[in-house]
Amino acid sequence: MSVQNTPVEDDQPPIAGSWNRLYAFVLLLHVAIIAALYLFTKVHS
Repeated sequence: MSVQNTPVEDDQPPIAGSWNRLYAFVLLLHVAIIAALYLFTKVHS
């Protein structure tokens, strides 16, 4: 039995159209969460 290593269409990013946009979105999301938590800490301290 031979297994072929053919590329599958799973290399497409799930959203945003390209991997670079997806990475940028995740990075910006992390920055926004960290900033929100920082501001929350400053307001409630």
